[in-house]
Order: sequence, then C-alpha cells, then structure tokens
Amino acid sequence: MTPTLRPYQSDALNAICSALAAGQNRLLMQQPTGCGKTVCFAAMPQWPALRTWFAQQPGERTGAGMLVIAHREELLRQARDKIQAANPGLMVSIEQGESVANRYSDVVIASIQTLAARHFTRLKRLLARHMFRLVIVDECHHASASTYRTALVHLGFLPPAAASETEDMEAASFEDVAQMAEALNGWDAIAPQDRLLVGVTATPNRSDAVGLGCVFQSIVYSYALKQAIADGWLVPLRPWVIETNTSLDAVRISHGDFNQKDLAASVNTDRRNQLAVSAWQAHAAGKSSLAFTVDVAHAHALAEAFRRAGVVARAISGETPKDERREALAA
Repeated sequence: MTPTLRPYQSDALNAICSALAAGQNRLLMQQPTGCGKTVCFAAMPQWPALRTWFAQQPGERTGAGMLVIAHREELLRQARDKIQAANPGLMVSIEQGESVANRYSDVVIASIQTLAARHFTRLKRLLARHMFRLVIVDECHHASASTYRTALVHLGFLPPAAASETEDMEAASFEDVAQMAEALNGWDAIAPQDRLLVGVTATPNRSDAVGLGCVFQSIVYSYALKQAIADGWLVPLRPWVIETNTSLDAVRISHGDFNQKDLAASVNTDRRNQLAVSAWQAHAAGKSSLAFTVDVAHAHALAEAFRRAGVVARAISGETPKDERREALAA
C-alpha cells in the first residue's frame, strides 16, 4: 500500500520521475532535517510512475531490487523500519558487520563501511546475487568520498576512473574532483540507463567546497527550510545567542570552514562550557536536548560540565560502543 505523503514529498517523487523521463538517472533530493526524507524514499518501491519505469527495463530481476547506503547504524535501522512499514509485502534486510542480508531480500540496507571493507568484498558478493535497480544514498553530502564513488562504480553509476584503491571515508580532494569531471565527459552516453541513483540530504553544500557534481547530474528537487516552516511542517526557530569573550581570531580557515583543531582549542574551555550549561538552565531546563560539539573531547568535557551541575548528560560519538550509543539515544 502506497503511504500517504505530504505534498512536498509527492512533488519530490514526481520530480524524480520527470528527470528519469528526460534521461537522467543520478539525482539529488534536498529536504530539511525533520521533513521525512526516509519516508519519501521508502515510498519509491510503490510509487506508480517508478514501478512502471522499472517494469520497462530489460532483463530479469533476481533478489533485491533496492539498495540503501548509509554511514551510521541509526540511519540503517530507521531506513529498515520506514521501508518495511511502507512496503509490508517486501523482505527488508540489513548488511552491516555480522548482519548479512538474506539472499532473497527485496531491499538491502547497507553500511558503507561494511560494503567498502576488504576492497569491497561484501558489495561484490551482493552484486553476485542481486541486480539493484534503485540505489539510495542517505546523507549523500558524503558521496564525493572515495568509498562512495568506488561503490557507485561497482553499481554501474560512475565510470571506472572514479574508483579508488583506498577505503577512505573522507571527502574527495579538489584534484580528485577535477579528474572525476574529466572522467564523466562522455560517460552518460554509454552509462547503463536501467537503474536509478537518488541521493538524499539536508545539506547539499559541503563545508569543504568540494562539489557533488562528480556524482550527481542535478539537484532534482529542493525544499527550503523557510518554506517548510511557512507551510507548517516544521516549528519556527527560536534562537538565543549567548555572548562570551572567546576570540576566534587565532582559528585558521580551511576551504571556507574553521580548522577543527584550532576551533576546539579556542572553545573547549571550562568557562565557556559552564556558560553553555547556565544558558541551558535558563532557557531549556528539563527539556531533552542535543548539544553539538567541535570534537569528541569537547563532547565529553561539556557532558561533564552538565553532570557537575546535576544534569543527566552523556557524550556519544563514533567511538562510543554500539550498545552504549544505542542505549544513550533511546534514553
């Protein structure tokens, strides 16, 4: 059963269908955080125009027809739950670490780290069993990284020149992008057209200024944060600015963003962390809250500052053990 979508979600899917009809199959969709990007791509297997398009593609489909790639466990679990709810008749499996997708799955949701490990052994094994007609890259502002680009080469969306011998999760360099731009010249004329790649993100503009044009042909749909608020789907922002005497004059700028090490040295101080605690007590006491920090050390220091004030607080990061991170998020 096709889920009931909000108007902008339907508009996004219709825009994808229009781009497909115009001959594009590497598409980017932008929606603000909280607007249901996962719900949107979970509806794709049942979307009438997309079902018609896939049915028209030559060749037999065996096993999974949809692959979702993400970089965090929470995103994998969220995608599984939403896709299963929207498509109760499909088998949905996760490919991550010790979890291996059922070979008869209709949808596989995979960690990019798992796919890329040991020179993409797991991805190659999946491709030996499945033909993925629909590939979703969640949080696709990471897609210029060598791991994603190489995965997309194996999946038939990018030319072989985009592949990398490394398994680096960091973004591409400007030199990589220049080489990719050259490799893409003429690629669309010979690239397989029987499959669809959709990247979804809230932030298509990377802070390091490395563009996503080395992966996607166009931003096929964009829904602005202000418009989402005006339409009543998101609550208005209520900002408070807390003044400090912290100087950022010594923080270096790299590709238009603050140098992380310099920034951490400037802002991760006892005095400034205490100001953050005091501001929270004044404006948000008792509310479940998230604090975004410069780095892992800053997260632990700020959590400790809250605990000293008698507030239950925990720091989580990619370094946090999986079970502990899951418990903290649930709490």
